[in-house]
Amino acid sequence: NRCVSCDEQTKDVTTTTTLPNATVAGAFSCGLPGSNGWCRGGANLALSANEPVSGYVIQNIEGNSGAMCNPADAATVNCNWTPPEGQTNLEYWAHSSFGDTSLKATQSILLDSGNPSVTLSVPAPNGQNGWFISPVSISASSSDGVSGVATTQVHIDAGSWQNGPVSVTAQGVHTAQAQAADKAGNTATSSVASFKLDTVPP
Repeated sequence: NRCVSCDEQTKDVTTTTTLPNATVAGAFSCGLPGSNGWCRGGANLALSANEPVSGYVIQNIEGNSGAMCNPADAATVNCNWTPPEGQTNLEYWAHSSFGDTSLKATQSILLDSGNPSVTLSVPAPNGQNGWFISPVSISASSSDGVSGVATTQVHIDAGSWQNGPVSVTAQGVHTAQAQAADKAGNTATSSVASFKLDTVPP
């Protein structure tokens, strides 16, 4: 500064510098896509984080589900995270040696890699020697603890699949089988059961 009163003058100046935040991003991939937005297998979230300020590094990546990966400290890190079964609404962020974290990123994942369970129900014969002497009602039940059951069906003598219960009236020896599908598209089939029907008197 110029001298105004011939006495030395001083002035304090404060400068604020804003440094960029660390960043984190993820790319989800599914090796076996299913129905209704579900993944049936090979689910992976590829994570990438970067610390743009020189001299500082990314230390780890964490989410609302806990620690996701802890790669070697570096300015840029890449790692993979395998999601759990079910619906995951994920928030995640990167920790920096600068002492802060990145902004949060989000990802919604639907994963159901298991088949539903299915049970075929054939009643006990009401005649002698293992024969039914009146029409037979064949039914099935199923369950799925992840995406939920979509369909439960029965077929008789390898015919078309039908929603149960199915009433069988044709005479003779028959086979029955049940099938269930969950909302992700996974299917399960029961073992084949045989039964005999004779409703005609001698």
